[in-house]
Amino acid sequence: MTDNQCHTTSKDMSQNARTPCAECPWRVSNIGRPVPDDYQGTYDRPQRVAVWSSVRHGSRELCHLSVGADVFPHQDDPAWQSLGYVSTPSGAIKRECGGYVAALERELERLSGFDTFEEYQQAYPNGLTREGLQYLIARTRATDLPPLRSVAIAAEELIDPAQDDDLTPVELAPPLLQEAMQALRAAVDAETRLDA
Repeated sequence: MTDNQCHTTSKDMSQNARTPCAECPWRVSNIGRPVPDDYQGTYDRPQRVAVWSSVRHGSRELCHLSVGADVFPHQDDPAWQSLGYVSTPSGAIKRECGGYVAALERELERLSGFDTFEEYQQAYPNGLTREGLQYLIARTRATDLPPLRSVAIAAEELIDPAQDDDLTPVELAPPLLQEAMQALRAAVDAETRLDA
C-alpha cells in the first residue's frame, strides 16, 4: 500500500466495510506492526503520511484485503502470512477501506463544529482540504458511486495522522506535487555532487 498504490478513482468499487479489518493501517493497534524485511515501512509513519496526504485532497482508498496481488503483492507471500497477515479472500470484490471512511467521518464531525470551512482549517490545518471536502460533498450526491456507510470504530482506535504525526506542508502537498518536489530535490542533489 505504499506509494498510494491503493488509491483509485475507479467506479468499480463496492461499499466500504462497516468495521475496519483487523490489519487495517488506520487502526492504532497496527502502528509499527512487525512486517517481513521485504515490506519495511508498510505500517510506518511515511506510509500513513502518504495515505493521509492523498485522502485529505479527495482521493479514495481501497481496502487492501479486497484487491489482488497486482496491487498489494504482500498478501500471497508466505513471509507476510507467517506474521499473521491474511491474503485476499477468493472472490473478494474491491471495496473502499473502512478505516479511510472512518477517518473521513471524523473530519466531517470536526467540521460540523465550525461555522465556516476557514475556521475548521485554522483549527485543523492538516485536515481536509477544500478539494477533499468538495469531493465528499460530491460523493453524497453521486448516483454512480457506492454510498459511504458509517463505520463502527472507537475514536481512540483510529489513527489521526493529521494530528499525530507533526506533518509538514511539504508532506501534505498533493501526491503529484510531492513527486515533483522529490524529483527536483534529487536533481539539486545530483548537481551538488557534480560540483563537489
